Amino acid sequence: MAEQRASTVTITIDGKPVQTRRGQTVLQAAREAGLYIPHLCDWPGLTPFAGCRMCLVKIEGRRGMDTACTMPVRDGMAIISASEDVREMQRNVLEVMLADHPDRCLNCPRYQRCPSFGPCIRDDVVTIRCILCPKHNQCELQRVVDFLELRRQRFYGPRRTLYLDRSNPFLELDMNYCIFCARCVRVCDEVRGRSVFSLSYRADQALIVVGDGVTLAESNCEFCGQCAQVCPTGAIMKRDSIAPNPVDRSTPTVCAYCATGCALHLNTYAGRVVSAFPNADNPANGEAACVKGQFGYDYCHHPDRLAAPLVRVPQPAPVLAGVA
Repeated sequence: MAEQRASTVTITIDGKPVQTRRGQTVLQAAREAGLYIPHLCDWPGLTPFAGCRMCLVKIEGRRGMDTACTMPVRDGMAIISASEDVREMQRNVLEVMLADHPDRCLNCPRYQRCPSFGPCIRDDVVTIRCILCPKHNQCELQRVVDFLELRRQRFYGPRRTLYLDRSNPFLELDMNYCIFCARCVRVCDEVRGRSVFSLSYRADQALIVVGDGVTLAESNCEFCGQCAQVCPTGAIMKRDSIAPNPVDRSTPTVCAYCATGCALHLNTYAGRVVSAFPNADNPANGEAACVKGQFGYDYCHHPDRLAAPLVRVPQPAPVLAGVA
């Protein structure tokens, strides 16, 4: 019992007492307690990065503000994440991040009512809009903007004209949507061990590149799709999710390709599989899957697939001529 008390600490977040493990960060403790602190670069299991600066909080007894994703908890720590001055600082950080984002309707008060093919009445140079974005309604950047109720934009940077990589049949890259959270860089390096992506250049020239500037198909990518899973925007997308079919059912199952026992969720519509995702609750694979598990589900509907088990029917022994 004494060892258990020594391994846990009690903190308060916005006046709510939270008990967590010693060594956790403030953001991890808040996540486990069901409290949301806006963040974009943090991901469970990855090394804290503090690149987006969105998770700023105020800690009593310290000057200024700290990033919750890098601040370790200590017993008796009091954290403030929802005061007006903290929220205003988070909005300022987010506003700078949106300065060069291609979708200028993220903080527009009309975008929820914006028609799909009607002209934008706010900005005559808008050609890309949230409602046309491949990750619309699934974008973490949208979630943070809506949570902070940011409805202003004082800064505008030059429009990006970065590459669109469609060199392989599984993943698609559009780095115009990139917010430099480096999740793809870290998950590919720390989890998959492939180091396909890297952060290059500095300041307004910063860019996430593949290898030394090659296409994704030319790199050492295994096409596991985990970079697309962690990407908070539409910068890296699974191609079967870019124009997603409606999903009327999600079925947990086990991958049929090998004996590892990786668990998957098969999303189906009208009885047909339209996409597959790893089941993060399974200890065999967690949030990871190989290229076959992620994308090799089309055999389910192949016309030559066996629809029933084969049964061996015993055949009578042949009768040999001249044998009594």
